[in-house]
Parts: sequence; C-alpha cells; structure tokens
Amino acid sequence: MIEECGSRMAEALEICLKLGMKLPFTVAVVGVNGSVIAVRYTEGPCSLDCDVLAEHFKDSQFQMPVNMMVVDAAGEAARLVLQNNSVTLN
Repeated sequence: MIEECGSRMAEALEICLKLGMKLPFTVAVVGVNGSVIAVRYTEGPCSLDCDVLAEHFKDSQFQMPVNMMVVDAAGEAARLVLQNNSVTLN
C-alpha cells in the first residue's frame, strides 16, 4: 500500500507543478487509518529531493483514501485526494 501511495503522491506533485506552484513544497499527507507524513520537496539535480519532517505509520501503511495538502513557496495551497486509481484536486 505504501508503494501505491508513493506513486499517487508523485502524480499529485506533478499536478501541483503543472498548476504553476513554486518549489519548495511543504506537504502533509494523512491516511484514513491515522498514518501521517510531513515532507519538504526541493529541486534536486535531476528530480525532486525529499526531506521527511515527521512521520507516523499505523500498521506500516497508508489506507486509502489519503488526503494530501501541498503548500508552495508563495503560500499557495492545494488539497488532493489520493485513491487507489486516481488523484483528485479539491
């Protein structure tokens, strides 16, 4: 389940970049089972670098749906919902 969530998170970050949001991103991710992670994404040499700021995993996984809040360098925010097969911008 963590791998599925990771691929959906990457898709969500691509959406934020296409919307014109500016790095660095501070991201909070919360699963319905209480798993949470907070990370900071910065521009790396070939892709985004990720620094984990805080994390807690219930039963070593995220349970879908997962809510993801992304805040960019300008203070703009986006809320995305990650499902097993989709990412929805709210």
